[in-house]
Amino acid sequence: DDNCPADLVITQEPVSGTLLTTHNNDTTIWIIADDGHGNKDSASFVLTVADTTRPTLTAMTDTTEHLDASCEFSIPDYTYRTTVDDNCPADLVITQEPVSGTILTVHNNDTTIWIIADDGHGNKDSASFVLTVLDTINPVALCKDITIYLDDTTGTAVITPEDIDDGSYDNCSISLMTIDKSNFNATDVGPNIVKLVVQDPAGNKDSCN
Repeated sequence: DDNCPADLVITQEPVSGTLLTTHNNDTTIWIIADDGHGNKDSASFVLTVADTTRPTLTAMTDTTEHLDASCEFSIPDYTYRTTVDDNCPADLVITQEPVSGTILTVHNNDTTIWIIADDGHGNKDSASFVLTVLDTINPVALCKDITIYLDDTTGTAVITPEDIDDGSYDNCSISLMTIDKSNFNATDVGPNIVKLVVQDPAGNKDSCN
């Protein structure tokens, strides 16, 4: 309000169009009235600018990996599998859970991998995919020749898979060993071919004679 409003000029500092780019920044806005006769008045208020826009992550497809020769899979950095968009990217931090380097050791195990984007202003987004780890490495069957003797009373003999196993091994473990012939009698005197089959928990097999 002014008693001589004809020459009154209202201005603002900072001027309209000034760009602010800092989250949670307080800026004092001044409004100045000048009547052109040397008389002025001003009033102010505090303008707080906050970033309330969440970053956004693109979706990711599920993936399958494989256990290595030590029955392990080390989770890599999967943050490359997604892209992130944010209005204030300067403070953006991308993290992963479980973290890179986490060791998985279970066949056919599903692990949910989370990628999290945090813009440092209290805004977050996350995206996930399922990581399935498989054991596709066959065990190695090793056999040895043995000589057995028929029982003097029964005229028979029995062997087990362990009798002809010569150190069969697997990257994870051997869960089952079987042979195709375990009972012998007088009709079997002489060389006999016995097949040993070894199997791991994932169902991978190998055999030897």
